[in-house]
Amino acid sequence: MEMILSQLLPDNLPIVNSTIFENLGFIYNDLTESQESLLLKRAPGRSFSSTFYKLVYVTKGAAVLEHGSQKNVVLDRPFIYFSAPGRAQKITITGNIEGHVLLISKEILLDILNKLPDARVSYRDESFILDLSVKLNAEPEIGILQNAFANIAEELQKEESLGLRALLLCWIRLAYITAFRLAHEGSAVFMCHHRNAIKFRKYLSLIDEHYRYHWTLTQYAEKLNMTVSTLNNICRDLGGESAKEYVSQRLLKEAEFLLRYTDCTIIEIAHQLGFKDSSYFSRFFRRYADLNPREYRQKLF
Repeated sequence: MEMILSQLLPDNLPIVNSTIFENLGFIYNDLTESQESLLLKRAPGRSFSSTFYKLVYVTKGAAVLEHGSQKNVVLDRPFIYFSAPGRAQKITITGNIEGHVLLISKEILLDILNKLPDARVSYRDESFILDLSVKLNAEPEIGILQNAFANIAEELQKEESLGLRALLLCWIRLAYITAFRLAHEGSAVFMCHHRNAIKFRKYLSLIDEHYRYHWTLTQYAEKLNMTVSTLNNICRDLGGESAKEYVSQRLLKEAEFLLRYTDCTIIEIAHQLGFKDSSYFSRFFRRYADLNPREYRQKLF
């Protein structure tokens, strides 16, 4: 089950239960299922989720977290895993899995961190795994965390209930703050910071600023004081995609947002996204979405 909600959308727009990438402020997944292996390297589907912060809470299942030569193993014990964007690591969970995954945008994370001025760690750039079985006297906080995730899952079933968006964001904040408190007071294992993580995030930020102008990779690389080859290597190392793919996915997610939530014509959307004509935009969209823009919009309704 995958549910997504946008903190960026106007309040009068509907909640949707479909995958539209991170146009919509967070992604929630219920991991209560039996399967051989679950690899949490990126969100399901054609995703741009390397820009999201990830919180994984597993109550059942064995996990292996790999970060370069560093490897941490948690065997059939509850644990929390948190990861900032741009971390070259993967977590594999095996067995009969029970738990939750909650990915949030940078905007939501910064709002949460603003409420934690006394934190010893800047979680904006961190990644950690915390074995909850060795966390003494943590039952109250673990109960709060479980309750927060349970309420997120429950609220997402209510569709258009009064105050749904505001209440969901409250539960999201509670889940993250509680996880940070547990790590703050416990024996969390923090992963080494990747040397190129800041450069990677700067590149993603530049894309947000300039994707409508269709900058070349050379322009991005020059702005970052590196070669195109170095930029591609950083993107593949930290996110698993080429530098060009990140630009294309940013254009795609904006196109999907405009097609779904506005009455703009295809020509108007193409113009807003910096395409010279609508036919070029349609070819671009079909290449990534397997539908042209008109077909995509018709399929929604």
